[in-house]
Amino acid sequence: MPSPVRHPTLALIGLGVIGLLCVLMLRGALTLEVAAQRALLTVVLLAVVDRVAMPLGRAMLATGRVQPQPVDDASGDREFDDGEGSIN
Repeated sequence: MPSPVRHPTLALIGLGVIGLLCVLMLRGALTLEVAAQRALLTVVLLAVVDRVAMPLGRAMLATGRVQPQPVDDASGDREFDDGEGSIN
């Protein structure tokens, strides 16, 4: 059976929400039916975030990486433009 959430941080968030629902049920603030609906909504939202938002976020962050520049000569010095029109 596939797990609803693969990312550990999202699993901890879900665990915290379920714990909060349990405390509210013990205090009599929620009925069993309402708590079950909120727990189901929590699992569905976390699964969607895990399957859609997390991969999109990783892809967006991965596109901003700077690729290393090749070394121009054997000494390891790189040529660069200092903005004054001369190349060092």
